[in-house]
Amino acid sequence: MRERGTAQTSPRTGHGTERGAQGASRPVRHGRLTRAGRLAVRSALGFPLALAAVPMALLGSSERAASAQRTVLRRWGPGELPAPRGGTGAARTLRHSAAVALPSAACFGLVALSAVVVFSGYLYGFRPDASYGAFGHPFTPDHAFDRAWGGPTLAGAWAVHALAAFGIQLVCLLAAGFLTRLQDRASERLLGRREDSGTGSAH
Repeated sequence: MRERGTAQTSPRTGHGTERGAQGASRPVRHGRLTRAGRLAVRSALGFPLALAAVPMALLGSSERAASAQRTVLRRWGPGELPAPRGGTGAARTLRHSAAVALPSAACFGLVALSAVVVFSGYLYGFRPDASYGAFGHPFTPDHAFDRAWGGPTLAGAWAVHALAAFGIQLVCLLAAGFLTRLQDRASERLLGRREDSGTGSAH
């Protein structure tokens, strides 16, 4: 009977490693679309969790707040983040919320913008300000699109708005990737523990 390999995720690289029956490990890389989706979920959850952690820490639930954020890192971020040996504590939880407040808020805004352009760009023809009558002649001029980007045809305006939406989402994705890396550093420092890279030498 063939043994199944086990998959693990590296907190450093964000890529998993799959260990086979012979014990050899090989990297498991997520597809580009999968990574983009994980980043979007992570960006949407970071700011609300950072805000919720403040009253939770003040009310004595700092460990639950930190655990929730470590869960997001494990499922949607770079990977497993071991809890500090002495516990997280209210002070570290509050410091973490302060450290990630601005980058996580920016990520939340980028996700919101990416969602808005789905309707305004990819679904341009269904917008209330677009002419539904143009569906019958998408490749011929329509006065409703005389001043629209890509007009005066529905097809041209729709294509240009869709390309603009794609460009905006690409910029948002790159910016969110940079901002989440900043948050990862704060999380590793305040919500987790750094493993010793070496062992001490005897004298």
